[in-house]
Amino acid sequence: MYQFGGAEAIRRVAGSRWLPGVAVALVVITSLPRNYDQTYIGEVPWWPVIPLVFSFFSGTFLFLILQVAFLRRAEENFFRKYLLFLGLFWMTAPVAWRYGIPVERFLDARDAAVANLWLLGIVSVWRVVLITRVLSVVF
Repeated sequence: MYQFGGAEAIRRVAGSRWLPGVAVALVVITSLPRNYDQTYIGEVPWWPVIPLVFSFFSGTFLFLILQVAFLRRAEENFFRKYLLFLGLFWMTAPVAWRYGIPVERFLDARDAAVANLWLLGIVSVWRVVLITRVLSVVF
C-alpha cells in the first residue's frame, strides 16, 4: 500500500526500525530489472553500489532543496529528518520495476522505444506523486 500512497502504510513504514535496511535492499534489487539487458552482472562486480550511490546523491540533493524551501521549521532534527527522508525516498524504488518489462522481446524496435518512453513517463510521474504524498503524510 506504500507504493500507492496509503497514509497508514506510509506511517507504518516511516516508523519501522527496518526502514533503512529494507530501503537499501529495494534500491539494490531494483537495479536488476532496470539493467537486465545492458551487461552481465558478473562483468561489473560493483553493480549493486551504482544505483545506491546515485540515489544517495539525488535523494540528498532533493532533501536539501525541500529543507530550504519547505521543511525549515525543525532544524534541530535535521539529521533524523534526513535519514527518514532518504529511507522513504528509497522505498519508492520498486515503482521502477516497470522499467524491467522486456518490451523489446515482443515489440519491434520502434514500438519498444515508444513503450519504454511510456514506461519512463509513468514511473517518473508515479514516483513524483508518491514522494509528494509521503512528504505530506510524514512531514
